[in-house]
This record gives sequence, structure tokens and C-alpha cells, in this order.
Amino acid sequence: MYGVACAILDGTFLWHSSLGFYEKQSSAIHFQPELLPHLIGGNWLLLAGLTVATALSKTLTPNVKWPLVGLGVTNAVLMLGDAIVPATAILLSHHAAHFVHLTMAILITFLAAAALAAVPDKFKTVRSVVGLVLAIILLNGVLLASATYRAFLPVNREVIELSRLQREWSAKDGDLVIARSKNVDDPCGWTVLLTKAPVLFCTDAEVMLTPQQNREIHRFRQAVYLYLTGKDSRLLQRALSAPDPSSLMYQLGYWAEATSLSTDERKEGIHAIQADLIPFLERVENHDVAVNVFFHQFRRVIVIDNQRVHTFAAERLAVFLTLEEQQKSDDVVLLFYAPR
Repeated sequence: MYGVACAILDGTFLWHSSLGFYEKQSSAIHFQPELLPHLIGGNWLLLAGLTVATALSKTLTPNVKWPLVGLGVTNAVLMLGDAIVPATAILLSHHAAHFVHLTMAILITFLAAAALAAVPDKFKTVRSVVGLVLAIILLNGVLLASATYRAFLPVNREVIELSRLQREWSAKDGDLVIARSKNVDDPCGWTVLLTKAPVLFCTDAEVMLTPQQNREIHRFRQAVYLYLTGKDSRLLQRALSAPDPSSLMYQLGYWAEATSLSTDERKEGIHAIQADLIPFLERVENHDVAVNVFFHQFRRVIVIDNQRVHTFAAERLAVFLTLEEQQKSDDVVLLFYAPR
């Protein structure tokens, strides 16, 4: 029932439109069987095997077995979604993969419980082995949690420091904030919680805009942001000519095209970058008057950067802005500019 309900809702959505920030698809259904060998990988085969094992289990009762089988089948089908629905329509395979590990964990848990239930109590060695395995899994979880904490500690410190400095840099009416936007946890995404001032550019902002707004507004702001971080059009062109430019495409916000296994969809993404973004970047490189007009809308420009690893190039900022003041802390540096 879960799979059927999801299929009905997704089908209704696709029938009317694609994701708002992508161009309207000519067809929501586009069968691409050549993608199946790429979509059927180790995870899919393992999930399929666990699902079949669950269906064949004689220990599990029907009211337990068939919901589990439905869960496995639903995820297995969704993982093949890009072969039927274009990635730029709804990103089926990409998002379905987020659930595969949880689904396999659920199936393994029930299969293991069913197998142990069939083992007589006198086989204490088997239960000891199971206990040891559970202890190893618990230890692995503790180590993973510790590693995750350490990995995200620098990012969390930066955000905490930024919030502590809020009183000193508190943005006012007429201010513009420029902050790093490379990952989802970067400062640009947190500034909306700390101030009502607009941010020059955040990659994720495109999901709230129409395709036209993305082309005319978002890409211009992105070009300004890229220029201030030291990027240029020739660098992007060379990177797009590489055998696999998917990492760059993903960083620029062309997520569907970057993750798609379809050669045509990837080419469409590269063409979109060349047609929509690079021309704006070339205009910024030539110090187009539109950039000055944009900055002169604001009384003050606040640049948030990392104290140790700078994102923004001072010489690029100086082209359009005049530095008036700066404040430094352990992890964050605040630069206060005025438009030239």
C-alpha cells in the first residue's frame, strides 16, 4: 500500500509539472533501458536478495512477511526510477538510494530474528556468536558517531562563533551579506537564522525559484559570487571539458544533471552552464556596470569568511567594494565594505 500510494502521488505530480527549478520536461516518462546496467549495482542486488529471502521465509508470519517484502520491492523499483522518469523530473534513483541502507537493516533484522527463532536453545554457541556480532555493531556505531562529531566540529565551531558575533555584525536595513556557499552546512545557510538581511548567493536558493528567476536572477548572483571567490569563465570551461565534470556541476547546483547516468541529461547540464551561467561570469569579469548597479542598492556589504581558509579574494572584492572595517575571531573574520 505504501508503494502504491507513493506511486500515485508521484505520478500525479509528474503529470502536471517537473521540479519547479528545472525546465518543463517534454515528457515525464522517458524509458531509457541503457541505464539499467548502471542502476543495478551491488546495493540493488543485495536488497533484491534480502527481499527474496524474506518472501521465501517460512518462519515469518504473513502479516509480518508481506509488508517487509513490499518495503523491499518498493525501494528496489524506485532505485531503477531514472530508467523510466528523467532525473531532471524528480530525481527518483538518487533519493531512493537514501533509504536502501535502512531498508536492508530492517530486512536483515527480521531475517536474523527468524533464523534464531529456529535454533534450539541448547545451541548456546550460536547465541554467543550473535551477542559478539551485536557488540561489534555497537562498537562500530560508537566509532562512527565519534568520527562524525570530529569531522563536523570545525564547521560547528564556525557557526557557533558566527552566532556569538551576531551583536557586533548585526545586519540592518540596506545591508547585504556575502557568505560561503559550497556545502549545505556553510554559513550562507545559517545567516537566514541570524539576520533578515539578504544574502548575495546560496546554491540551495534555486529550489525556491522558477526556471526564469533562476536564469535571470540566481545565475547573475552566482556569477558575482564565483568571481569574488576567484573563479573565472576559462576555468569553468576547462573543467566542463574534463571527462567527468559531475563534481563541478553538482557544486554549481545542477544536481540532477550531475547525478544522472544519462549522457544526454549530462550534456544538457553542461550546455545550461555554458548558456546561462558563463555569459554572466564573463560580464562580471569585464566589470559590467550591472554589477556596480547591483551593489549600489545596499548601504553596506558584510563579508563572512573563515579566518584560516579564505573563500573570497580580497583583490576581487576591491574591484567593486571599499573595505571600511574588519573584525576577527578564532574561526571567523567579518569584513565590512561599502559600494564603490
